[in-house]
Amino acid sequence: MTNQPIPIFPCWTNSNRASFQTIPCPRPPVKQLTILVFAGRKEGRQPKSSDKAIAVSQLLLRPPTSSSPMGLFRSPPKVYKPAAEVDLGPDSDEHYISPNVKAPRVAGFLVKMLAWVLETPVLGWLVLAVLKRDNLVYKVHYCINLFFLHELSLLHSSRLHVALLSVLKLVTNSPSSSSSMQLVSDAEIPEPPLFTATHTWQAIPEQNVSLTKPGLSPAERVQEAAGCIVPDDAPSPGFRRWTVLDFHRAYSSGQTTPVMVARRFLAAVEECSGAGLDMGMFISCDAADVMRQAEDSARRYHQGAPLSAMDGVLVAVKDELDCLPYPTTGGTRWLRAARRCAADAACVAQLRACGALGAGTSGINPHHGATRNPYCVGRVSGGSSGGSAAAVCAGLCPVALGADGGGSVRMPAALCGVVGFKPTAGRLSNSGLLPLNWTVGMPGILAATVEDTLIAYAAIADQSKPSPLQQPELNLPLLTRTRSMPTIRLARYAKWFDDSSEDIRSLCGKALQALRAQYGWETVEVTVPEIEEMRLAHYVTMGSECTASLANYLDNMNRSEIGWDVRIGLSAYRSFSSRDYLNSQRLRCRQMYFHEKIFETADAIVTPMTGVTAYALQEDARSTGELDYINGAALVRYSIAGNFLGLPAITVPVGYDRAGLPVGLQFIGRPWSEATLLHLAYAVQEACGKEHRRKPRVHYDLLTKEVNRSEIGWDVRIGLSAYRSFSSRDYLNSQRLRRRQLYFHEKIFETADAIVTPMTGVTAYALQEDARSTGELDYINGAALVRYSIAGNFLGLPAITVPVGYDRGGLPVGLQFIGRPWSEATLLHLAYAVQEACGKEHRRKPKVHYDLLSKE
Repeated sequence: MTNQPIPIFPCWTNSNRASFQTIPCPRPPVKQLTILVFAGRKEGRQPKSSDKAIAVSQLLLRPPTSSSPMGLFRSPPKVYKPAAEVDLGPDSDEHYISPNVKAPRVAGFLVKMLAWVLETPVLGWLVLAVLKRDNLVYKVHYCINLFFLHELSLLHSSRLHVALLSVLKLVTNSPSSSSSMQLVSDAEIPEPPLFTATHTWQAIPEQNVSLTKPGLSPAERVQEAAGCIVPDDAPSPGFRRWTVLDFHRAYSSGQTTPVMVARRFLAAVEECSGAGLDMGMFISCDAADVMRQAEDSARRYHQGAPLSAMDGVLVAVKDELDCLPYPTTGGTRWLRAARRCAADAACVAQLRACGALGAGTSGINPHHGATRNPYCVGRVSGGSSGGSAAAVCAGLCPVALGADGGGSVRMPAALCGVVGFKPTAGRLSNSGLLPLNWTVGMPGILAATVEDTLIAYAAIADQSKPSPLQQPELNLPLLTRTRSMPTIRLARYAKWFDDSSEDIRSLCGKALQALRAQYGWETVEVTVPEIEEMRLAHYVTMGSECTASLANYLDNMNRSEIGWDVRIGLSAYRSFSSRDYLNSQRLRCRQMYFHEKIFETADAIVTPMTGVTAYALQEDARSTGELDYINGAALVRYSIAGNFLGLPAITVPVGYDRAGLPVGLQFIGRPWSEATLLHLAYAVQEACGKEHRRKPRVHYDLLTKEVNRSEIGWDVRIGLSAYRSFSSRDYLNSQRLRRRQLYFHEKIFETADAIVTPMTGVTAYALQEDARSTGELDYINGAALVRYSIAGNFLGLPAITVPVGYDRGGLPVGLQFIGRPWSEATLLHLAYAVQEACGKEHRRKPKVHYDLLSKE
């Protein structure tokens, strides 16, 4: 449901913060707590949930006293100094907080139990209080267990008793010493809130770009983008992904057609969705609709009038964007009934206007099967646009659409070894995108190459805004001139950059060295403060907006229709207060200031895309989802600024770790600097060596079957050489002859029921031994064989042959009847008459023959 790969509870992902003082808490008054909660029972009535919640909240959040200075779960709030006083230089004393997550991975039965606990009125409130203020967990553990023993003594269910205590052990034994909420809701922040991450147009010149004219159609913008790309017709020594322009050239030349590619695509989807692979890439794929679109595209190419370079190119669409004829489910089982998809999302409609083929909707959660990584099917593909990323990675389409609210386009792109691009907030239209995260979510692009990313971006860029303050000019990067870019300055925060696995750190560092060596671009050291605080503020913002946007649906539906992991996330989201939300927007304001100052001296911020590569996909998570806080926190470590601050960001592959899994590098740019980011990504793509690309274990070649000439027979190679020599004039004149022959045969059939001929001019001739390995070219016998067979094929007429006897060498002879169109019944009558007339009793047994019905 969210744009995170998994719901991540903020306080479970906090690290030990030496700067925060832990204030001792006296032994909690458990007896008082129990009396408050169960007072109604002593009075002879069942206590209401509201009674319990009020009583517990009064105890847990009572004002500080001398005996309990911070309340039962209270902890010291952070006091922020004004943003303008924060040092952003490389020697800043700002403390970098790396989430030291030690919370357990929860999946299967424990996910269900944790969801049930969090949804139970009092138990859930207490557990959430622990999770949000877990710096005092060692004291809370004692209190909570005593409280639950009182509660459980009244439940009379030993199985439930054991299950609840299992969940409690997981929650309360998660050793994280500081609370996320002390950084957000209880914090003292001097800045005012900033509620949206929108940006006004800033006239910052970009280098080596083509300014598109206002009012161009999506198809016209695609053609402009195609002109910005370096032609790449040379064969690559390594693995090569087919691009949008590769498909366009193949269609235009007649090498293949959109219909042929669509058939291969549907066969590949059927294979990879079957029990053998179970890749889980697509939620919906309507074969009839795909073929209808492909036939329309093939017709346009046949007429010499394709709509654009994207005509006939398959595009997968994440199941969070409206795409007819499919329902938009958002990965759920219930949303299709609650919200009808009536029209294509704006981005989808723009791609269709360019002739692109809607390939289906891609998967995002376990309701439809977790998506596997094509590089290793036992690994995750990332979330939540993992289906789109895997489809591009596996060669099923060169471009796919996703949605990015917390890195959900860029993270799976990095894990699957493709390009992931999230433009500036407002650059793409959100029309038709599920409104889950109003201020942080937007559509994004996943593509095989940077060139494909540029073409798709040109197609779907929103130029409908009337004012330059709302809609800036659209610059397209001239990738033909990337090497002549002036000096680029890349901001790098070393502590943050290095907070990743050894392989990722090494590969991303080598990529920066390659940029410096080949392009002369400079890396400058900076400090990006309060990164962990920004992550938590983003989580509060995203969770609050998600809960509000779905409130009308969730209040009127059965919980069993929602995934277990999503139910846990929604429980956490509902616990956020208005103060949490407002303070999160204050932190957004601070971060916007920090990034604006950094962009005064740098063109982009560079980071790894993720802290880890694709981790194992556990089988127990395929039906319930999972809460893997350690890997989840590592995945989102570098993705938040793009969403929370509405900044453009792109990830591009830079290599593979020791296990052969892809690694991505990310660039975060100033507002509206998409052209610059595409230049940077293209430079990395070229500098890191396309010849070293590795082919995924699951991959399909939809364009052509790559065949070595040595795999083709010598006689076939001679034939192909002759076929390639035929000109368009040869072809057109052949069709004129076809028309003449149709006329001749139609006149003959006015006076005859069928044309009768021998079937061949010779009987079977000798097979020469020297032809067994190379084939042969026997033009004399070949011409005699085909002498009577052509009319049936060239004119599409029905024809039948039937044996009539044997020659002097004992070899069979056949008679042929060629009929008028649709006269198959007449031909079968004629053949039956010959069979009876020529004497079945004279048939001869072949020298090699087997009786399968009875043993003679």
